Amino acid sequence: HERRDALLKGRGLFGTRNYMVTEVSGTRPSELMVAESWVSSPQTEEQTAYAEAESVYRSFVYDAYTAADEKLLPVLNRLFGQDYDDEKDGVYSALIREVLKAQVRYSETAEAAPDNADPIAYFLTNSRKGNAVLYASATVQALRAHGIPARYAEGYYLPIVKTQSSADGTAALTGQDAHAWAEVYFDGIGWPPVDATPGYY
Repeated sequence: HERRDALLKGRGLFGTRNYMVTEVSGTRPSELMVAESWVSSPQTEEQTAYAEAESVYRSFVYDAYTAADEKLLPVLNRLFGQDYDDEKDGVYSALIREVLKAQVRYSETAEAAPDNADPIAYFLTNSRKGNAVLYASATVQALRAHGIPARYAEGYYLPIVKTQSSADGTAALTGQDAHAWAEVYFDGIGWPPVDATPGYY
């Protein structure tokens, strides 16, 4: 049975074993964080202060981070809006990594869009190949097209093999480790990353 989308406990005659689980419920995917119950029903003064401050920030987030580029909307709706149901589908159904996987392919060197073309539209409809910057940008726009607050982020990706192969556990990051991803706002929690670039999620 499910406990907070994070823990599965089995009972039965056979005791502890390894199980493979496939989520088929309409609840949020277990990889997403879920706010503690006190966020919506604070019990202490500290919790109340946090909930009040977060609600102010949440209003700002929904005002500033939900508008998709209007010129992109026809492309976004055609690619990411098929069979989407706000009532039953979660965040990943809006973005659907599978849509990107089926429509475009990853390339470290992205083909530049012509001067008069939108880079994201060109990536999704013409060149059909792009780097992490284009995957992250398309992800943000696809999420926003469904009213889901999303923002673009970039920094460095540190694969664990870099630290494991180091004698002292340190690793040098260079431009080769630069990466981009989307972040989605979850009420009461903040901005967890959502990476749609193949090989990084």
